[in-house]
Amino acid sequence: MTTNIDKFQTLIGILQTRSYLYHFSVIFFVSNPYRYSTNLNVREIAVWRMGFQTLIGILQTDPRFRGMWGKIVFQTLIGILQTDTIGKFQVVLDEANLKLTSSVSLTLEEAYKLTETAMKFEAYIEDILFLDLDTSEIVHIAKSNNLNITYYTRNIIITKSENTILRFERNKDKSFKLKMYIKFTGTEKKLVSTLLSYQQNEKLKVLLGKIAWRHYEIMSGTYFNTPEYKELTEFLETTRLVAKAIIELHPHLYIGVVKGNTRIKYDIDSETKDNCIMFRINRLDIATEKTVTPDEIKNLVNKYCGEYTLLEGLNTLRKVAEALNNYIGDKNDN
Repeated sequence: MTTNIDKFQTLIGILQTRSYLYHFSVIFFVSNPYRYSTNLNVREIAVWRMGFQTLIGILQTDPRFRGMWGKIVFQTLIGILQTDTIGKFQVVLDEANLKLTSSVSLTLEEAYKLTETAMKFEAYIEDILFLDLDTSEIVHIAKSNNLNITYYTRNIIITKSENTILRFERNKDKSFKLKMYIKFTGTEKKLVSTLLSYQQNEKLKVLLGKIAWRHYEIMSGTYFNTPEYKELTEFLETTRLVAKAIIELHPHLYIGVVKGNTRIKYDIDSETKDNCIMFRINRLDIATEKTVTPDEIKNLVNKYCGEYTLLEGLNTLRKVAEALNNYIGDKNDN
């Protein structure tokens, strides 16, 4: 028999999950957003979050909520929760249990966040994976997670375990559509985490992270002959994801010009976010025997600043170096 205490514990789990999901729905988070943020949505979410934590504490510690008054409060809270939607989720009362439900399939990222709440749940997941080693990568995933392969062709692979069913269907080349059912009991977190690492947007983040450390090679042109560049172009062609590159000058760009043999040293910061990488030129140290003014250099580089598709942006960054070298060379020839 389900007691009020059991119901309260279920309710507390729902409230904690709701609070958790709200945390991941905000674009940014500061220690006290309700006090400092001017974003009304963020402030509202912060207030909700504080309210949930306070309510959870009261329900867990106050003995008054164990009798008839507790039953009234419980039913009232159920009514409030059932009329609200949390992103894709809605709270429903199934017999004596509160449940989070969704009529839309989850992404791997959403499912992974649920695995971190310590909740047990069932979910249907759809996402797109990019597998460098094609179907052999799926075999590796199956073996390392104790999944049985029940169907195998070049284009479709199905694997199963006691609590999961996974169907991989080829989209194009190394791109696969994943359809997955999972009954999460706690031990499947590793599987969800592994699959998330192959999700195409996560893969793009990894590739952008590699580029961030290669800007000097990009400017010299050597990067375009590397396996990393080939991997990047193949990935973008296969997935058709839209990635961007931004080139900008630091507002307080420093340009130093001294006499000496022709050379240019760059100080560039790189930053990645989602599907975009930004290159910020902070400092240029130029040695030349001819007269070159900082304003001339700044105007030249500024012509190449802007937002581009990723591959266009990488080539544009190389053109910045080429333009500067040609400009100084022309000056030295005069």
